[in-house]
Amino acid sequence: FEVFAKNGGPDPLQITGAKMVDGRFSFTWTGGQGPFQVYRSTSLAPDSWAPVGSPAEERSFSDTANNGPAFYFVKGQ
Repeated sequence: FEVFAKNGGPDPLQITGAKMVDGRFSFTWTGGQGPFQVYRSTSLAPDSWAPVGSPAEERSFSDTANNGPAFYFVKGQ
């Protein structure tokens, strides 16, 4: 898994932890301004990214790891 953070504000997003437990991949971050949207893709092609869930204020995310390799990025407001 690869995780990217994107934020245009003065307090940049920083991934602070990532782990795999019991078939679930999760990660946390600091910084940025919510709500945050997490995106997922199985490739790095620009048009392949899809939002996962709805924007939220939480600074954590969890997803099942049953679908093979994936990339994630977090976008703050």
